[in-house]
Amino acid sequence: MNDLPRSPARRSEVEVSRLAEVAEFAKHLSMLFKQLGMPQRQYAGRILMNESMVSRYLNGRRVATQDFLDRLIREVDRHRGSTTQEAVVSHLRKLRLAALSVVDPEAFEMEQLRDQIDLSHREIKRLLRHQEALIVLLEKRESEAEEAEQKIAALESDWITDRLAARSTEIQLRGERDRLNDECGQLRDEIRRLREELEAVRDLRQTSEGRCRQLEIELEAAELALAERQANLLDGTVEVLELEELKEEVTRARQESRMHDVAQKLVLASGQYSIEDLLALASWLRQTRQSSLSGMVLSDAVRFRSAEFLLELIEAVHDHTPLGISYTLPIASSIGSLRSQDDVLLLYRSLWMKSRLFKVIQEMTSTWILSASPTIAADFIKLTRSLGDNRLLPFLLFDVGASTAQFAKEVAREIVDTLPDDALVIVTRNISHNPSHVSHGDLFVRFIKDLDPKSQVDAKLFAMAASRIRSDEAAVALSRLYERDIKELHRDWDLRRFFTLTKRLNNLLDRSAEDF
Repeated sequence: MNDLPRSPARRSEVEVSRLAEVAEFAKHLSMLFKQLGMPQRQYAGRILMNESMVSRYLNGRRVATQDFLDRLIREVDRHRGSTTQEAVVSHLRKLRLAALSVVDPEAFEMEQLRDQIDLSHREIKRLLRHQEALIVLLEKRESEAEEAEQKIAALESDWITDRLAARSTEIQLRGERDRLNDECGQLRDEIRRLREELEAVRDLRQTSEGRCRQLEIELEAAELALAERQANLLDGTVEVLELEELKEEVTRARQESRMHDVAQKLVLASGQYSIEDLLALASWLRQTRQSSLSGMVLSDAVRFRSAEFLLELIEAVHDHTPLGISYTLPIASSIGSLRSQDDVLLLYRSLWMKSRLFKVIQEMTSTWILSASPTIAADFIKLTRSLGDNRLLPFLLFDVGASTAQFAKEVAREIVDTLPDDALVIVTRNISHNPSHVSHGDLFVRFIKDLDPKSQVDAKLFAMAASRIRSDEAAVALSRLYERDIKELHRDWDLRRFFTLTKRLNNLLDRSAEDF
């Protein structure tokens, strides 16, 4: 009952056991099992598994699951009182994958993709830790450099005051000044190196995140392809269970620890149940403390059902007391990440005037807009402005402004001529949003660094960004730039036009202008 009927395209269990890769894996698995020194029936009872299934795994009529292999290794380790060598474990896993690749290539491909996703996640975490360490070290070095500059300024003042009184003091102070100048130069070199290394780490992290997203897309495609293949194999012989029958099946599967057997039935239900039955199923799963399955059923409905169905589903779930907003927001987030631009726009146009669903609309559009291109994001902002949706618009502008400087800059370029006030909100948010304790001056420099002084649009954005920070913040940020960058910025933009001049900023700009 729990296994799909075998189609002509599938191999029998006897045929499977004769495959060389399967036989090799079964031989090593049996050798590992013999180290336990217990009958198959006793072991099946220990791990709450049918004895015939254990026998099939050990004699190669079925390819054992990864969970079965991992559990067997742990049981052997516990029995022997020692840990199996990593090389042996790795070899067993490679044998299993080799067997799986000839028996079920689709499942083998999905496991490969999952392993790559796990590796990508671990690499991202490692790069994040590295980035955080570099940021801490960079801030420390910048603080030391600033302290050194302050000491130099103090020594220069003392040197001017006292040099007429004591020649020996002048010599001593000059030596101290030279030493501090050298130290300051070394710190600047180290800061430059740390900035380059930090940028490289950020690039690596973005590459890893992009690779991870691509792998997740590939996994999703593989899962959909496998689901379609299984549906074709069924050829109409397996019908969607009625609601009460499905509840009984889920209850039995939970008691027998075989929830994977009902996963397909839940997917079929999410794709074909009426809204009433779908909500009844999700509510029952939640009441029986199976919230993850409840969320999965609704998420699969988002993935497979039409946009028109989702319109009714959102309102039904929102008004459904046992589920309510705690399920509506995840559904909205799934729509923003899984559905097409046309579907999102259709749902938005249908729902935006329903104030009780505002949080749903906000969650859906906030998730979607940050994955859209800058041009599409700008068009959506223009749409909300033309519709007069003044409730959602500020949230969209803040979300775009809180994203990367590049994304915020591109969206602002698209709307600065037609919606200058909205562009100003995006620019202001981007140079004031400070999740990593970066100063406003540094955020300003990051925003304006690639703007073209010959472009009228970029000139407007530069003026907007400069108007949102204080002159002393700009001076601190500019002083930490490479000397060449300061000169180019001042040459291209004539920075004196944009800031109230302070002594520090004026001296900085004078020094950068000396070589022009």
